[in-house]
This record gives sequence, structure tokens and C-alpha cells, in this order.
Amino acid sequence: MENALMIQGEKELSIEQVRYQVGKIQELMNSIMKKDEHYGVIPGCEKPSLYKAGAEKLGFTFRLIPKYDIKRTDLPNNHREYEITCSLYHQVTSVFVGQGVGSASTMESKHRYRHEKNEEETEKMVPSGYWELNKTDFRAAQKLLGGNGFRPKKRYGRWMIVRTSSGEKIENPDIADCYNTVLKMAKKRAHVDAMITACAASDIFTQDIEDFPSMESESSGKKEPEQPSDKNTDNTVAHSIREYYEHAVIGLGTLLDGKQIDQDGYDVELFELKRILKADDKELMRKEYLRLKKKYTDHLPNDPKIETAETIWELCIKKIDQMFNENLVDEVNLNNKIEHLQPKKGNNVELKSRLENLEAEYKKLKKMKVDASEFDGDGIPF
Repeated sequence: MENALMIQGEKELSIEQVRYQVGKIQELMNSIMKKDEHYGVIPGCEKPSLYKAGAEKLGFTFRLIPKYDIKRTDLPNNHREYEITCSLYHQVTSVFVGQGVGSASTMESKHRYRHEKNEEETEKMVPSGYWELNKTDFRAAQKLLGGNGFRPKKRYGRWMIVRTSSGEKIENPDIADCYNTVLKMAKKRAHVDAMITACAASDIFTQDIEDFPSMESESSGKKEPEQPSDKNTDNTVAHSIREYYEHAVIGLGTLLDGKQIDQDGYDVELFELKRILKADDKELMRKEYLRLKKKYTDHLPNDPKIETAETIWELCIKKIDQMFNENLVDEVNLNNKIEHLQPKKGNNVELKSRLENLEAEYKKLKKMKVDASEFDGDGIPF
């Protein structure tokens, strides 16, 4: 039998044909689809949620082509709502096989509102030990800054400690930035709904994850259990999934403050972190944390006019981070370099020598990467 939905015209499907079709979906799920990429499991929910990538795999397998009917409604204060109907047709016969609907609006709270961010200057510099400690023990590093609500921010070329707090909820002044986001979200919801309907897969997959109650709420009423210490795969202290989440969120805030991402990008990244937290997938959360960490740890104080041991230490850490961010060393080597640097802390002469060695090593590794890229066309894999 071909990999397509059974198209029998007016004839009903036999039990054998229904069994084959259900088996094909289950085989696809077990052999091809990956958890947290094509579908996800929500704690307290018996059936997995189908993601956009999973819906596309179903369509590819059963040769289903989507066609979209888009309705846009302009709302007051420049808000918009998109209602989309997704119709699925068999690629070979053009027979209509199913339909789904989805909607999204900038009136949804995650798009409509923003919290004013209040910042209070402490006039204190970020301790040099923070950057190293932050790589292995987030909670201890946070205490160096002053605890919850305190974080680093670059002021006039120096990293200073600021105290942040959420202000009043206000209307999003840049609501037009969300138009494309809600359009794509409505399209995805309609596509997922259509695919589940056409494939009669609602007994296997449940609704799209965004249609569940807010991830901020406690769906089960139970406190999240502490994660047991597992095998340390990245030479750092084994964090709980909650610690990785909190660490990643602070990184997102730093990216937003530095205008490396806009508010819309921040919301998308934050939603993904909440999804992973809800799915209770610690390993995936750790990978997301490391991905974000590469983006926001490459900016450290750099003032060559002040050659104190503290400043040279920061320059060494910055150079090591630069190697990591440019994929010249891996996570294990990064932590080893910092560990070997630790005994020299406070010794101006030894730190200067180590900084020179790091500069030379960086140039050598950079040249090796360029040479490898010219040789194989792909460069050094991440």
C-alpha cells in the first residue's frame, strides 16, 4: 500500500484499511518523530501534543497539501485578529480530505501587554568573581549581586549592578511588531487541527500546546519536585530544570536590554523555555540554556588603561569565553581553562602572562578553523 490516506470515494474503509492507517501513524511516531521536536508530552496529560514539525511530517507521509483561507479583522487600537481555515487535499488525486481552523490575536495577553521595567542604580560594579561563578552555580552568583532582582548591566563601558522590578502592566506600544507572529501562530494552529482531523489522529495526539492554560499557572497544584542530581555531562554543577530555566530567563533579559533581540523575539524565546519547563525535560532545558549562554556571556569589562589584577582577570575570562562563543573550544575545555586560571587570581604578573598565552592560543585556533573551512567547505562542526 502507498503512504497515503485511504481514498475510496463513496466506499467505506475496511477494518484492515483502518488498522493499516492507524498503524502507519504509530509507526511514523515511533520511528521518525522525535519527542520535543515533532510532539511533546505535557505533565498530567495522557496524550502527546502535536507540534508544527509533526504536522508537517504527517502531511509529507500521507501526501496532503494544505490550502489556507485567511480572514483578518482589524480591532480597536491597531489590534488584529487572524482566523484561518486550513483545507487539506491529496497531492495526487486533489481529493479534499479534511479541514481545520485556528485563530490568533494581538489581544492575547502575551502580545497585548508589556510590563514596565523599573531599574534602580546601585552604583556598585559587578564583582569579577561573578562571571566565573555564574557558569557553575547560578544561585551563588546571584547572591554576589545582591540576590533576586539584581543583575548586571553595562553602563559607560563598565558592568554595574542594577536592581530591577516589574512595573505596571501597560499596552504594548509596538503592537505592529506582533502582526506576523499572530498570523503565523493562527496558521500553525489551523494546520495542526486540520492534520489531526484528516488523519483521524485525535486518539493519538491532543490539541496544540498553545491552547492549554497559561504555563505560568500550576495545572496540577503540586510543587515541582526537586530534580535528582544526574550524571554531569557538561563539567558544571548539576542544576535542576528550574535553575536552568531561571538562568536562561536572566540571559534573555540581558539580550533584551542590550537590544540583541526585540520584545517579540524575547516573547518567542520565553514561550519556548516555558514549554520545555512544562514538559519537564531537563536535558532540553540545559541545551537551551547553553545556547542562550553563548549569546550573552561575550561582553565583559575591557579597559586596557587599568591594569589591575581584577581587570586582567576579567580580560582572561573574556578571551576564554570568546573561544567558546566562536566554537574554538568546547564546554569541557572552557571549564578546564577557567579552573587552571583560578590559582593565578590576584597575581598581576602571572595573569598578564596567561592573557598573552590565551591571545596566542586564540589566534592559532582561529587560523586552524579558517584552514579547515577552506579545506572541507564546512568548517569545524559545532
